[in-house]
Amino acid sequence: MVRQAHHDTRPMSKISLQYARSLTDSIDTKHCADTAAELDILADVFAQDDVASFLDMPRVSSADKVALIEKALTGKASAELTNLATILVKHRRQKEMGAIADDFKKIAASKSGDLTAEIETAVKMSNMQLEQLTASLAKMTGKNIRTEVTENKSLIGGVKIMIDGDVIDLSLAGKAAKLRQAVAA
Repeated sequence: MVRQAHHDTRPMSKISLQYARSLTDSIDTKHCADTAAELDILADVFAQDDVASFLDMPRVSSADKVALIEKALTGKASAELTNLATILVKHRRQKEMGAIADDFKKIAASKSGDLTAEIETAVKMSNMQLEQLTASLAKMTGKNIRTEVTENKSLIGGVKIMIDGDVIDLSLAGKAAKLRQAVAA
């Protein structure tokens, strides 16, 4: 399945990783896609300026914030996500929701035998280019590949791929850096 990342791709932080692991452990593997979609929605809601401002207000008690979140999510989100949201608000960690969503997807993909390829491109890739690259990575690894694509103008041209702990740097900036190292040696 070819998907473009909605949130920033970032390394897993200890906090977001702990929450993501707990959430992954608390749900059935076959519900991971639904949970990931719900997490994306919650991350978007928590990132909205008016919601973030409200949740950061020191004059509103933590209990009132948690009660509002519970009321807003009950019946609309799964019990696990409602619980996660209230815990994050209670501990003033709601800003971690985007990172938790990203980390959850990586952990869930790993559990299902899929790999996530984080792809940085100098320019936006067409759907056909992304599909061809994804197919090549799937053939190379023997696993289903999920993609997270971000644009990074500093690459100048080409792509940089991070997959299963390996970095494949096919960017012009990467090639120039290797050339500088070779000349300096």
